Amino acid sequence: MTALDRRRFLGAASALLLGSVAGCAGESVPSESTRPGPTGTTPPVSANPTATVLGYSTGASVLWADPDLLARTMDAVRDGGVSSVRVDISWNFAEPSRGRYDWTSSDRVVDAAAARGLTVLATLTNTPTWAALGGSAVHTTAPRDPAEYGRFAGAVAERYRGRIAAYEIWNEPNGTIFFGPQPDPVRYTAMLREAFAAIRAADPDVEVIAGATGNTATENGQVDANEFVAAVYDAGGQGYFDALSYHPYDFGMPLGDATRYPNSPMQQMIRMHQLMAERGDGGKRIWITEYGAPTTDVDPIGQARLICDSARQWTEVSFAGPFYVYTLRDADSASEDPEDRFGVLTDTFDPKPGYRDFAALAASGLPPRPIVADFEARAREASLGEAWSPVFPLSDGYSQQFAAGSVYSTPRGWFVSPPAIADLLRPSGLLPIGPFADGIQDFASEIDVRAYFHPVFGTFAVYGAILSAWEPRLGFPMTAEYAVEDGGRAQDFENGRITWAVTGETRVSTS
Repeated sequence: MTALDRRRFLGAASALLLGSVAGCAGESVPSESTRPGPTGTTPPVSANPTATVLGYSTGASVLWADPDLLARTMDAVRDGGVSSVRVDISWNFAEPSRGRYDWTSSDRVVDAAAARGLTVLATLTNTPTWAALGGSAVHTTAPRDPAEYGRFAGAVAERYRGRIAAYEIWNEPNGTIFFGPQPDPVRYTAMLREAFAAIRAADPDVEVIAGATGNTATENGQVDANEFVAAVYDAGGQGYFDALSYHPYDFGMPLGDATRYPNSPMQQMIRMHQLMAERGDGGKRIWITEYGAPTTDVDPIGQARLICDSARQWTEVSFAGPFYVYTLRDADSASEDPEDRFGVLTDTFDPKPGYRDFAALAASGLPPRPIVADFEARAREASLGEAWSPVFPLSDGYSQQFAAGSVYSTPRGWFVSPPAIADLLRPSGLLPIGPFADGIQDFASEIDVRAYFHPVFGTFAVYGAILSAWEPRLGFPMTAEYAVEDGGRAQDFENGRITWAVTGETRVSTS
């Protein structure tokens, strides 16, 4: 598999524009400077020290690099301050015909990484023609027989026992580009089970990472990552992996900053963690094995900000695993094709700001943002459990999502919302102006907004003229606001209905 087209099927760039913000290493958090920050005396501590494992994802390109280029690449990985490198071990190269192995390319890469003190995450991917569905010569075609894939995985683990730290089972199997002719979670699960058993038999101490899913919707030959992972569980995948991996591409804003949006990569991972917990795997982590942006879509300073801010924010999440940047070096820095310009180095190894800033951030030990300690303290006081998101901006304040609710820092003070209300109002960016009490919480807006939560009737917002006409005797809302004839609006409550007409008249009817 080449680095070209690696990102093609994702199409995850946000419509939001990314501002250029210089300097993302150390204690600089420029995006926070325009908002009032909370104060506190709790010493800053790392929310998730294990997430400080940083790496570069180089893909398959290093497999055919000449010796000088391979050495220069691995030197740049090491000098970039990271401790790990993600590389492909391509089945089509390693076993061109059944039982005939050629380890030349992978031996060179594994040895070069080891010589520089780097751990290796190896992605086992790409099917040789003899093993592909329909005998396809397209190496991203799925294997015909999952047992053959498992046998190959075992051979790799036997050869590199003690020299490879973790194996990732395939790359982005939830899209046709890397798992043709179409995504198939049942087939993938069979591959996972076979590979896990064979790898563990050959190297009991190595980690096996499943998923490697891309950020995409279910359409045009792609399957939503959470739908795919759920199907893997349904097909019997539980117990056959140590962690899941995900590729949270979004070129619009850093990982944490986009948390407010329901389909953002961070919310995708929160849902994935919830799914894992529901299936008994809540203690397992999610690895980000690819993250970055091409400097065709963002400027080099914007690329640096995306990578550095996201890496730092990722440490604030309880289930966060290692973080790998895709990729080290451009394929062609003169190209206008985004696939050629994901590197933090140019094709001549000249550093872009992202390389220097990420190295400085790694050298600093990914220090926690000062704002984080205050949120951790408030969450402990409210017994909200584990952190599900980084701290992220909302209008003129901040929020962080926890297992049992969300914490808000606002100009009016600190508040907590239960999960249902936080989920309902988060996309709007509104902040609460008072505590949640008796199933009700008010939010700041140009028009009055109130959220109601009831265990039977659900969670709904009431606002504007309808909220102005609401009376306690009407009880809790049972619907969202909806359209009625003549262009009016209405909302149903436990004990009646409020109707608003285009004339401005509001009518309350009780049942």
